[in-house]
Amino acid sequence: MNNPLLKTASLAIILTGALACTARAEQLFDWTTATEGTDIFAAGGSGTGAGGTGSGKFFYGGSNPIPVPHTKLQFQNGVTTANTLDYFVGKFNSRSLTTVGDTLSLSFTATITNLRTDIGQTLRFGLFNTTGTTNGFGNATGYRADYGASNSGNGIRERTGTNDVLWSTGTVSPLVGDQDSSNFTFTPANGVAYTGSFTIELLSGNRVAVTSQIGSVTATSIIDDATPFTTFNAFSFLIINGTERSDINFSNLSVDFTAGSTIPEPSTWTLLAGASVVVLAAMLRKFRKHP
Repeated sequence: MNNPLLKTASLAIILTGALACTARAEQLFDWTTATEGTDIFAAGGSGTGAGGTGSGKFFYGGSNPIPVPHTKLQFQNGVTTANTLDYFVGKFNSRSLTTVGDTLSLSFTATITNLRTDIGQTLRFGLFNTTGTTNGFGNATGYRADYGASNSGNGIRERTGTNDVLWSTGTVSPLVGDQDSSNFTFTPANGVAYTGSFTIELLSGNRVAVTSQIGSVTATSIIDDATPFTTFNAFSFLIINGTERSDINFSNLSVDFTAGSTIPEPSTWTLLAGASVVVLAAMLRKFRKHP
């Protein structure tokens, strides 16, 4: 193939075909524009059954008006009382994992201040499917990861519903399979930024893989092949006070969906067809000159 035009057109077809089959991440949640009451919600108090303080607060790096894009997104425990938990929920358009390889990822970078440091399950985050915002989590399903200073109770759990407290433990949110809770030992230092992620991927055979990681803690995965959940529209973070009020301050927070396989858009097919015509025309001219 000595014809430069033919080489160029052939390369265009190869590259276009590769791009057509490349999965692209779709952002479902953007922390820089999130505001309370629209797509982030502080959990209701014990009077609503939600189990939060009912007075957790958000800060965006400014107020009156709230800056958009935000310079930060901070959630503060609603009370100063030691050993008190609080949490918030973020909502995004519902997304289902339907094709093998479909992946939903919660990613973040944050500093975590005044977290309790003598027990397990003091920092929890996960992905859920729920109609609730500040409360009403009774039918919520999904997966979560629990981290803490001790090994007790830590690990990846699935939530099967039936309790309005989103972060209930016990039979409502059992550990998935056999796990080593020491893999989830985590004690954040005040003022240090930690990067973390929580990913759910659809596998063949009606299974999902759930992988969680934060800071220098090694990523851990489990496979749910019993009653896997595949539809999600929310994420949540829970923190427990140490001796003072705790908070979590994000400099990045996103939820992204990546399709396991992509179908090329009409414009891509048009480009492929055009490149094919160029190649065929070049080949025809070459054949006419040298039959």
